[in-house]
Amino acid sequence: MSDPYQKIVEKLNKMALGAPKSQKFIEYLKLYFNEGEAEIISHLDNLTTRTLTAKKVAKLAGKDPEEVKEILENLVKKGAILKQGNRYSLHAIVDYFDLPLTVPPEHVTERTKKMAQLSEDFYKEEWHDEVFSSQRPFLRVIPVEEKIQAGQKVTNADEISERLKKATHITKVRCPCRSRMELLGERKCNYPLESCLMLDFHGENYTELGLGTQLSYDEAMKWLREATEMGLVHLVENCDEGPYFFICSCCECCCMGLRGLMELNHPRAVAAANYHAIVNQETCAHCDPASSKSCVSVCKFGAATQVDGNIVIDKDKCMGCGVCAAICPTESITLKRIEREKIPPNLASLYGEISREKGRPLI
Repeated sequence: MSDPYQKIVEKLNKMALGAPKSQKFIEYLKLYFNEGEAEIISHLDNLTTRTLTAKKVAKLAGKDPEEVKEILENLVKKGAILKQGNRYSLHAIVDYFDLPLTVPPEHVTERTKKMAQLSEDFYKEEWHDEVFSSQRPFLRVIPVEEKIQAGQKVTNADEISERLKKATHITKVRCPCRSRMELLGERKCNYPLESCLMLDFHGENYTELGLGTQLSYDEAMKWLREATEMGLVHLVENCDEGPYFFICSCCECCCMGLRGLMELNHPRAVAAANYHAIVNQETCAHCDPASSKSCVSVCKFGAATQVDGNIVIDKDKCMGCGVCAAICPTESITLKRIEREKIPPNLASLYGEISREKGRPLI
């Protein structure tokens, strides 16, 4: 019988964001589910291609339908597969990478810590090249829309509020990236651990697993404003119309996307927003650059500097996140539109473009 873990990796590697052959990732999966469970999972497919009933999985596995259904339901309960209605599918690799590390502190075990180490090693040594090798990033910065200059073109890709208004379910969960670094004792920041928003059926999934807090639209917007004022940068899927699954509030020391851009030297790890910051020098307070609340110090991308007393924004470095505008005490910074990133219309076109670039069939 072929190795079920290898079969799972082969299926994941057909997706736009794949799973390179890696012994560390195999070891990680073995901590996630046992070999008998892996054998059942290996018959599932990607959510966007085909979902399967328990009866169909049983037929493919040559096993009793009731036995297979029980195994599938147990796998759903521990977050190892997805279920919609009475049909089952694989997670995307990002979910396998992240979900086990979103457990609350009281549920952390030695197994969780081993998974944190294996996933960090896998990311740094192998996976980052797979995730960030495309010229079309799967992540983009979304700006603080209140700071966009009046009268400018604004699309769904530019508005957090519109993404949240369309969401049928919003769940705030522990950031898997920050949790991973916390478990490894390598976290350099003191940002809140519970910070990521999961939307729609992904949000429902986290809520059902007991891994998050369901929020209303107003509660979610309040949190995102607070996160911006803390200096966190919001990242979303790089598409205009959705569907949307997450809004991450990211730091540069822990979070996968910003680390890819800043630590692992992938210039296309994250797409910039189609805005850049501009400063009204007449109203600017010319804060001490060393102050923790100055635009110079809060800019994670090194785009803001002080030259001869004036604040200068490097357009090429500015990612258009608007954090500097949010913390400016005199509201002297706003966001001006600049057409620099083509935004795929929807999630299917985004991942289709990435798949074509990697020479993978559109599944």
